[in-house]
Amino acid sequence: MTKQVDPQVAPPPRRRRLPAAEARARILGAAQERLRDSGPQGLRLADVARDLGVTHQAILHHFESREGLLQELVRESFAELGRGLVEAFETRAGGQLEPRELLEQVFRTFDEGGHARVMAWLNLSGLSAPGDAPPDHLMRGIAEALEARRTELGAEPDFERTLFTALLVGIVAFGDSVVGEAMRGSAGFAGDAAVVDRFREWLAQLIVSQLA
Repeated sequence: MTKQVDPQVAPPPRRRRLPAAEARARILGAAQERLRDSGPQGLRLADVARDLGVTHQAILHHFESREGLLQELVRESFAELGRGLVEAFETRAGGQLEPRELLEQVFRTFDEGGHARVMAWLNLSGLSAPGDAPPDHLMRGIAEALEARRTELGAEPDFERTLFTALLVGIVAFGDSVVGEAMRGSAGFAGDAAVVDRFREWLAQLIVSQLA
């Protein structure tokens, strides 16, 4: 017996198949949120699939495995963080280096999107950035951009000093994003919001002394 279809009842809409790049981006975004909350050991493909309303197989189609997804998260995190930091270290054409403004941009770059926490979790899990985005190229690229700007402004070339300064700022901003509040508390500054400004002002002056 043929089932009668009521012509007044609209059929359920068909789910639109997303382009591969958009699907991958959505999966990576959901996985990054999970990663920030629970770390690599708590990242499960089934949870990511449920968050997005897709199948477990759909995630495997794009990343092949859980490890493949984690590796792509490493690459994306380093690439996005690198873009933000390079931009933070570049000053306006014809302008002067403004260490405090630059420093605030760097701290924001590490904080936004939880990049520092994601990188810490991934590093502790033994994963590193694959292929074309090795983490050891990140700070060198930043230092090269900063050194080029210094010489444009008439400073004597000193790449190693610039590289060490960029590395210091990166390590401090990374550590501040991950354990800054706890470290300030252990130094007797618990709940003292003003000390953050005073510390960053002191650090900015230290940068000036190194890059002048």
